[in-house]
Amino acid sequence: MCDRFLGGDSCALIAYGMTSGGKTHTIQGSIKNAGIFPRLVTYLLNQGERESGSSGSSSFSLQLSILEIYQEKLNDLLSTKKEKLFIRDDGSGKIDVQNLSNYIVNSSAEANQFLDIAASKR
Repeated sequence: MCDRFLGGDSCALIAYGMTSGGKTHTIQGSIKNAGIFPRLVTYLLNQGERESGSSGSSSFSLQLSILEIYQEKLNDLLSTKKEKLFIRDDGSGKIDVQNLSNYIVNSSAEANQFLDIAASKR
């Protein structure tokens, strides 16, 4: 997934399963053992820094959205607004969630703060 993202594709990290199945632990991890998400963010940001070299500017920006689908309802876990979300297919195969918030992430610590916000809203 990282290689595809760095090659220009849009990517999504999805955790799916029954309640209490370990999705949160797998994605977020713990202080001693980082989950998939913190590892992924760190890797991507490090790759961006390597590609930028001495110029100091990354060749991409990393945007974060956290969406929960529960009982067939879409919930934006980072938004302060209570806007209704809609899934749309533009006909070319690109799927978009209208009204879903997204934030630029510059560090894995910042990404983890967003995870904590999302966890508090679940």
